[in-house]
Amino acid sequence: MLKTLSSKIALPLCAAMFFFAFSACQVEDEGQFFLNSRLEIKFFGANREAERLCRQEITRFLEEFEQKASAHLEDSEVSKFNKAKAGERVQLSERVYKLFELSMEYYQKTGGAFNHCLYGLSKLWGFMESDGIYGIEELPSQQQVEQLLSYADPSLIELSDGAAVKFHDAVKVDFGAVAKGYALDVCGQIARSYGIKSALFNMAGNVYAIGYKDDGAKFSIGITDPRMIETGEEIFAGVRLADTSISVSGDYERYFLKGGIRYCHIIDPFTGWPVNTGNSVSGIISAIVISQNAAQADAFSTAVMVSGPEEGKRLLEQNGLCGIIITADKKYYVVGDVELFGVKNYERAEWEASFGR
Repeated sequence: MLKTLSSKIALPLCAAMFFFAFSACQVEDEGQFFLNSRLEIKFFGANREAERLCRQEITRFLEEFEQKASAHLEDSEVSKFNKAKAGERVQLSERVYKLFELSMEYYQKTGGAFNHCLYGLSKLWGFMESDGIYGIEELPSQQQVEQLLSYADPSLIELSDGAAVKFHDAVKVDFGAVAKGYALDVCGQIARSYGIKSALFNMAGNVYAIGYKDDGAKFSIGITDPRMIETGEEIFAGVRLADTSISVSGDYERYFLKGGIRYCHIIDPFTGWPVNTGNSVSGIISAIVISQNAAQADAFSTAVMVSGPEEGKRLLEQNGLCGIIITADKKYYVVGDVELFGVKNYERAEWEASFGR
């Protein structure tokens, strides 16, 4: 979760990051819900008419995008693909086709740690309900997991000429780990087209910053403490950024407890289990990724959660990304040049030789 840091008090939002107060001339809305997430927009020093028109276009884009890209909506293009039979050609709009392309690209770049074909497994573990209530009465058997895992394979999808074809009925996609980031990239493009030079977009763990604050300073973004119930602190630390995006993934928002074990919504595509449970243990409880591309930050924060500290570090460095990795033993590791400040309750750890140095 992220917030923008305030000089006075940080108020919790329905998102995965925290905003803090900026300057008197900021303009913001009360937030709208898209893709089961609250979007909050803040403009700084822009022409009011340009802001109004920009908001209208962003709203139109997001409403249309959600209708086509959400796996929760019966008539969306994604749902039509998921219900299609093997060999059936499903024509896609430009935006949804782009999601398929980007997802395949990130699947390859992360060595499969990011995988957009986990719909069946997410549903099996009780994380595809749109009402925000997660959990299952009885844990699935290993046989059930393995059966669905065999179809969680992006190579069973063929893309061509604006359409997608799958090679087995059971192949189903969900773009929850990249769609919000991609949507923010488009929002940023729209804002720039209206001459907006300073703005912040916040959507459920993804923040996209355009430019700098009106006083020339970078924006300060607060990162939720993934163990706030234990530490009593809402915020782990703050980061400063400008003209870039940041994404946070963690095991602390969408999860359920069973037998004293935490089962979170991030599914390990190599085992079919939620990360940090059963035979899928990464040791990471929160992964923060910074990139100029919000879709990339979104996808890689999930991939790092799956990969563990050593492989997560390698993925970030290979792709020129910065980030922070927080582990279950209350330590954090920094990858690249991150302007981090105000850390609470966690100990900074240096990368050991076994972590790739």
